[in-house]
Amino acid sequence: MKAILAFLILLLVIPSPARADHDAGMSAYKQGDYAKAYEEFEASAEQGNADSQLMLGFLYAEGQGVRQSYVQAHKWFSLAASQGNSKAEKARDIVAKKMSREEIITAQQLAKQWQPGSPSEELQPATEPTEKLSREEIREIQEMLAELGYDPGIADGLMGSRTRSAIRSYQAEVGLPVDGEASKVLLQHLKEAYEPARAKKPIPGGRAKTGGKYDGEQTQVLVNRLRELIKEVEQKRAADRWVLDRLWGLVREYDWPWQYKLIEDNFADGDYTADPAWKIVAGQFSVDEQMGLVSTVKKSVPEPKKRETKPEDLPIAILEAFLKKGKSEETEKERPVEEDYAEIHIVRDITNAFAMNMTIRSRADEGHLEFGPYQGTDRGAGYRLVYTPGAAGGLELLRISYSRSAVVDTYDKPLRLEDGQPHTVLWTRDEDGEMAVSVDGNELFQVIDRGFTDAFNGFTIVNRGGDYAVRNVTLSGTKAAARP
Repeated sequence: MKAILAFLILLLVIPSPARADHDAGMSAYKQGDYAKAYEEFEASAEQGNADSQLMLGFLYAEGQGVRQSYVQAHKWFSLAASQGNSKAEKARDIVAKKMSREEIITAQQLAKQWQPGSPSEELQPATEPTEKLSREEIREIQEMLAELGYDPGIADGLMGSRTRSAIRSYQAEVGLPVDGEASKVLLQHLKEAYEPARAKKPIPGGRAKTGGKYDGEQTQVLVNRLRELIKEVEQKRAADRWVLDRLWGLVREYDWPWQYKLIEDNFADGDYTADPAWKIVAGQFSVDEQMGLVSTVKKSVPEPKKRETKPEDLPIAILEAFLKKGKSEETEKERPVEEDYAEIHIVRDITNAFAMNMTIRSRADEGHLEFGPYQGTDRGAGYRLVYTPGAAGGLELLRISYSRSAVVDTYDKPLRLEDGQPHTVLWTRDEDGEMAVSVDGNELFQVIDRGFTDAFNGFTIVNRGGDYAVRNVTLSGTKAAARP
C-alpha cells in the first residue's frame, strides 16, 4: 500500500478544513493516536465531510485504529470521490486492485445505501480484543473455504494473505462484516453453510483456477457452447463490441479445460518416493513436516590440485612457496566457484495443455529455482519457469531443446519471495499454446508459444544454488494420464 501512504503524506501538507472534528482527527493522527483519529474522522465523515471520508478510507485501508477492511476503504473513497475529491478517486482505484469482484460489488452497494448521519456498518475498532482461534480451528476454516470454492491456500492452520483474502471474499458474498479475520462467528457460519453446499451443483471453474475443489464438467460444456456462439456472433457482426468483450470475459473467467488430475502431491506423508514416486537425479532432498519437500544447495569452492614435486624441482618449489607467503587469502578468493545443483522429477504423461499449481518458499536470497514439464527420458526438452531472487527478470519462461534454449517471456521486474511465507505459482497452457503465469493470484505475463505440440513425459524441479521448499505440486490436464 505504498501508493496509498504517498497520498496520505500529500494530505498532511495540505491545510485541513475548518471543521472541528476533522481538525481533531488530523491532530490525533499526527500524534499516532489512530483510535482517536478514527472516532473524529468517522463523526465528520458521517456528516458528509469529503476530507474526513478520505482520511477514514485511509484508516480502513491501512488498518490504523480500526480493523483493516478494503470494502470499507473503497466505500469511503467512493463517497469522497463523488464530491469531487480527486485524491479519493485515485486511492479507490488503488484499493480496488487488492479486492475481489465480490468485495468491490459489496463496497459499491454500501456507498449507494449510505446516508448522512447513518451509522457505519463496520465492526468495532481494532482496539477491542477478539477471541483467538486455535490452529486446528483455522485449519478447519481453510478446509471448508476450499470445499466451498474459495482459495485459502494450504490448510495449514496459519493465517496467510491467501487465507485472509478467501475469508474476505466469503464474508462479502454472504453478507458478513468484511475484515478478513478468522473468528468463532465465521467458523460457525461456515459450518452452517458447508453441509448444504456439498449437495449443490458443481462450483464454477472460475474459482477452481486458484485451487478450489471443482467438478466442473457441466460448466465447461456451457463455456464451450458459449465460446462457439460468440464466434458465430462475431462472424455475423450481430452484436456490439462491448457486449462481445463482456462475453469473452465470462468465458475466460469460467473456462477450465484441465479437469483431470495428473500429478498431486503435498508431501504430507513425509515420503517423496511413493504415491507418487519422485526420483532424484542429483543433490539431496528431504521432507519437512511444516515445509514440505526441501532442498538446499550451497556453492562449493574446489580444493586446488596438488602437484607432485620431483626432487630436482624442490629448490624451485621452496622459492615459489616463499614468494606466495602471505598471499594465501587472495589465492583462496580467486579460486573458481563451482555451482552444484539438485534435481528431482516424476515420470508421468502430461497433456500438451496443462495447468500447474505449485506452492513454494524461497528461504535464501541466492541461486534460482526452475521447474516445468519435460519430453524425453533424459529431460532434455520442455518448458521451464525460472525464479531468480531479486533479479531484474525475476521470473522467466524458457523453451529448452537438445540444441538450444530460448526465452519465451519474462516478468521484467524483481520478484522477491523471501518473506518466510508460502507463495503459489499458477501456470496454465491451453490447446492453442497460450500460457499464463501468476504468483499469488497476480498475473505476471501471458504469451503464446507453440514450440511443443506433443504430450510431455514428466515434471522436474531443479535447485541451482538456493534454499527452497515445495509444499504442494498439482498438475492437471485435458485427459487422464498414463500411470508409469
